[in-house]
Amino acid sequence: MKVDAQSHAGTTVMIVSFIAAVFVLDLLTPLGIPYWLLYGIPFFFIRYNTPRNFAFILAGTCTVLIFVGYVLSPGERAEPLTHRASAALILWSVAIILARQRL
Repeated sequence: MKVDAQSHAGTTVMIVSFIAAVFVLDLLTPLGIPYWLLYGIPFFFIRYNTPRNFAFILAGTCTVLIFVGYVLSPGERAEPLTHRASAALILWSVAIILARQRL
């Protein structure tokens, strides 16, 4: 399927806005509340409207934000870092699957 530049731009703006909102939410809430799971939602919108490598860019960006959120979130370090590492692994797995489907 051919990627329309205007459709891609609209999808990108929507995804960036959503990711920014999730990051702010993650920063404002104490650790232990898994709002970082919401980073997976934009992957539902990139299947057809974006270039193939966009899934990897999205996974990389979300991975960085997941770990920055862990470091900067208020509260005790009650949440194991392995939860966030698992989320990042899942995001990368989804990115690989999406990229392979678009070959």
